[in-house]
Amino acid sequence: MEIQSGASRRTPRRFAQESIAVALGRIPSQTRDTLPKTFKCPSCTAPLEVASAATEAVRCSYCDSSVLLYDVTGEGLDWDVETGEPPSVDELQLLARISEILKRGNKIAAIKVYRSAYGTDLKSAKDAIERIERGERIVFTEQVHIIDTTHVQKAISDAARLLDDGIDEGKAIARVFLMVLVACIVLVVGSVAALFAYESWKNPETVIAPEADPSGSAQSPNVTDNRSLSTNPAVAEVVLVFGTDGIGPGQFKDARSVAVDRTGRIYAADYTGGRVQVFDPAGGFVSQWMMNPRTALHRLATDSSSVWILQAGTVSRHEPGTGKTVGTLPGKPIEWINDLAFGLDGSITIVGRSESIVRLRPDGSRVLEVRDAISGITDQTELSVKVAVDGNGDIFLLGGFHKAVFHYSADGKFLNRFGSGGDGPGQFRSPHDIAVDGQGRVYVSDTSGIHVFASDGRYLHDFAPGSEIVFGLAFDDRGDLYAACRTRVVKFILKTQV
Repeated sequence: MEIQSGASRRTPRRFAQESIAVALGRIPSQTRDTLPKTFKCPSCTAPLEVASAATEAVRCSYCDSSVLLYDVTGEGLDWDVETGEPPSVDELQLLARISEILKRGNKIAAIKVYRSAYGTDLKSAKDAIERIERGERIVFTEQVHIIDTTHVQKAISDAARLLDDGIDEGKAIARVFLMVLVACIVLVVGSVAALFAYESWKNPETVIAPEADPSGSAQSPNVTDNRSLSTNPAVAEVVLVFGTDGIGPGQFKDARSVAVDRTGRIYAADYTGGRVQVFDPAGGFVSQWMMNPRTALHRLATDSSSVWILQAGTVSRHEPGTGKTVGTLPGKPIEWINDLAFGLDGSITIVGRSESIVRLRPDGSRVLEVRDAISGITDQTELSVKVAVDGNGDIFLLGGFHKAVFHYSADGKFLNRFGSGGDGPGQFRSPHDIAVDGQGRVYVSDTSGIHVFASDGRYLHDFAPGSEIVFGLAFDDRGDLYAACRTRVVKFILKTQV
């Protein structure tokens, strides 16, 4: 999963040679007002429409390619793509910051930022940075587009911090020296610990035996009994943690979706690979079924009788436990679905690629439609939208690009906007999911933890499961919160009252 140059498995698509150069990420910002209202997708030639001059990117409804409308880097970086999916705005902004770090002579810092974004080994990161340093073309491979976007956005923040602090090569080397010094101290402490362990082995009477489980039952090796993980135990107590890194039962590679049904069964799914695992209320592995392994899985949801799965813009309905497909979303409300949520009355609220909100009765008939719900307010396109519904039917949209929550009444009237980008209270670095509890409080998972707001948008507090990055959120019928954290699932009992 890295940015590569040179030949790739397929002939790279040279967007700069297409007849519609406005879609190639090469248009400077000062000419945005002259962009045409419509043009063709460079991947499939389908017609595309530009909502406004402020729009950074549009998505093709036919081939699902993201098309950048201008050069967001401002650096003139020469890039190409191997597939029909161009690099994201975040990826290009990251390259711009890396380029600036290199210009200031901070090669070590640039390599570190690149590695944190793409998870490569040291040699691959060094090679990529040297290609950027030499001004060679950068080719985005297919793998880059399924990489964890959280890492890319965190790397952007890290790079910005480096540039603001003006860290030079000497400071970077000094930090390396400090790390070596700390490693030496750890080695000495470890040696002392090893000596103590040896003495304890020689004198077994000094060893304190662990307390036995009075029930005599064996705990699953993937279930952790750790109630001190919460960073804010006065707000939320961690009562269950299960999962490890892997592909075995109860293991995950990149769990980002979680749901709980009426019986207490827990469902968790990896973002890619198609694995959906089923667990009992105590976190014990029950079964597994497979979805399409080539398509990202964006949402698990449950109603009174089924498990619903969102993949590739479509929703399928499954039998709990077995995973047998028993249907699809009733009717065909929109061509591409970004997210969905169930109301207490059985209604289904979905949000589409164009931020259109549609609410359906269980029989599929439409009871509400709000077109361009976010861009109609901000005049800026939102390509990443999540939805949650409270007990009154109010709708909350999380805009990933806007880094904000948009609140609508049950009849679709816009009420409020809250949250913003940043590191302060109630601000988001990279928001991932949204959920609403039985008190109407709004929970937003973010790189920095879980932020909690009152229904009117007032920031209340935040918490996190230790150092875990939280992606998917889900509540059970008792009001307990579940979080998908890549290789683990964490259950919280919430303590506070509004």
